[in-house]
Amino acid sequence: MRCFRCDVSFALVVTMLLMLVRWSVAEQISKLSEAFELFPGDIIYSGTPENVGPVVRGDLIEMHVEGLPNLSVKIV
Repeated sequence: MRCFRCDVSFALVVTMLLMLVRWSVAEQISKLSEAFELFPGDIIYSGTPENVGPVVRGDLIEMHVEGLPNLSVKIV
């Protein structure tokens, strides 16, 4: 089973099994592409899980999904 993990400034804030998300990644992309033109490299933010606070300038968000390259975003 694939696992999703998100760290903010090197602190773990979310970890969960992808099978527990409400809509699959494919379903989200399909629905969004009906309303918006999506491009390679676009980032889709689909909500904030419980217990995740706001990010602030200088935070580094790192996303990890098993089997995919990691994604890092610095908040400026």
